[in-house]
Amino acid sequence: AAVLGQAPGPAGPAAPAPAAVKRPVIGITAGLMPPDVSSGHAGPEREYQNADYVAAVIAAGGTPLILPLSSDAAVIRQHMELIDGLLVAGGPDINPLLYHEEPMPATEDISAERDTYDLEAIRIAAELNKPVFGVCRGLQAMNVAFGGTLYQDVSLHGPVVKHSQKAKRDVATITVQVAPNTLTATLLKEKTVTVNSFHHQSVKTPAQGFVVSAQSADGIVEAMENPKYRFMLGVQWHPEGMAQTRPDMLGLFKAFVDAARKY
Repeated sequence: AAVLGQAPGPAGPAAPAPAAVKRPVIGITAGLMPPDVSSGHAGPEREYQNADYVAAVIAAGGTPLILPLSSDAAVIRQHMELIDGLLVAGGPDINPLLYHEEPMPATEDISAERDTYDLEAIRIAAELNKPVFGVCRGLQAMNVAFGGTLYQDVSLHGPVVKHSQKAKRDVATITVQVAPNTLTATLLKEKTVTVNSFHHQSVKTPAQGFVVSAQSADGIVEAMENPKYRFMLGVQWHPEGMAQTRPDMLGLFKAFVDAARKY
């Protein structure tokens, strides 16, 4: 007890500050930008990624890290060991030779650098049981990495709705049906959701172990997951483009980041 007229003694040790919540490191696969020749001379190639992916990861509680491309398996493995979760971003078409088909006229630009890096990164991340979230091409890359095939153009699937919208990325233009008793259903909490659509290729034959968890009205695979792993989910739409205005789309990133936090 304090004594009248006596200065208080030294304070006891301060209570420890609450531990900061860990922000898991989310590796985002990079895109490759060709040289800019508009100035009259070819500059160097550039590696980049869209800001929407970065913003969505930060909003979901993660620390984004754009992963430079490499064809060196040892480098790719070290990348996967460094991160807590892998976000496989959208991009160009995947080389049909990788799923044992010849290219058709509908196949557009491919990137051998992206194909090499993305497929190896997915396989290594799965081996390490680290969460993997694929977006658009990322879903297709997950499928090809494990032996699945693609439609080189959705028109080959039969009558289709428009999957290559001209509207802004935060505008939903198609409806997808979500399969019950799936991770996708648990996260979206609805049987039917509206999403954006920016693709002309899609999953044809799902790889072994994968479950189709959402489809568009014309039967195109819109989401796929593999329950063997702690978190392996791919969506054909671009949730990062709607994450600022759609809590359900941001929720996909939050679930992914939470799974990475628990790694």
